[in-house]
Amino acid sequence: MVTKRACSERSTKGFTLIEIVIVLAIIGVLAGILAPMLKSYVEQAKMRRAEQDTKTLGEAMLAFNKDVARFPIFQSGTATTPGSAVFVVLKTEDGSAPAASVDSASWLSATADTVDNQLKKNTPGGAGAAYPTTGEFAWRGPYMGETRSDPWGSYYVCNATNLQAGNTNAVWVLSAGANKTIETTFNQARGTASLGGDDVGFRVK
Repeated sequence: MVTKRACSERSTKGFTLIEIVIVLAIIGVLAGILAPMLKSYVEQAKMRRAEQDTKTLGEAMLAFNKDVARFPIFQSGTATTPGSAVFVVLKTEDGSAPAASVDSASWLSATADTVDNQLKKNTPGGAGAAYPTTGEFAWRGPYMGETRSDPWGSYYVCNATNLQAGNTNAVWVLSAGANKTIETTFNQARGTASLGGDDVGFRVK
C-alpha cells in the first residue's frame, strides 16, 4: 500500500533526465517539421503583398492616363507631346536599389523619377513643371497613397519609357523578388512578354 507521504515525495521529485531528453527531442522534431511550413507561409504572404503593390501602382498609372490622356512619364508636365523628354524608369521612393542580371543600364537608369512625383505630388522629376490641373485633360490626383519598398527591401520599378505613344513593348511594374535581382528583359514584345526569374509584377500594357 502506497502511503500519502510516499505519493507526496514522488510528486516533488520533478522530471527525470530521460523524461526531459524525450520532451526536448519531441520539440526538436516538431520544430523541424513546422519551420519549413512557416517559412513557406511567410514567403507566400510576401509574394501576395508584392503582387498587390505592383497592381496598385499599375492601376494608378492607368487612372492617370484616363484623366490626362498621357502616361506619367514626362520630365515636364507642360511638354507631353511625342518627342518630349521622358523618364526611362519610374520607381518608388522607399527601398534600396535592386541588382539587375539583364538590361541593367535600362532598369537602373539614372534617368529616373519616382511614382510619388508623377502620381502623388504632380512634380515631375521633383522640380519639373506640373501637369495642368484644369481643362479637359487635367491632372486630378493624387492617384495613390503612401508607397513602400517591396517585401524584400528593394524599390518597385517600371520600364516607363515603353509607355510612350507608338511603343509596342510590354510595360511592367515589378519587384525584383526575394533575390533582389531584376531578371526580366526590359524590352519585350507584348505578345510574348513574361517575367523572369523570381520577379513579381503587374503588366500595365
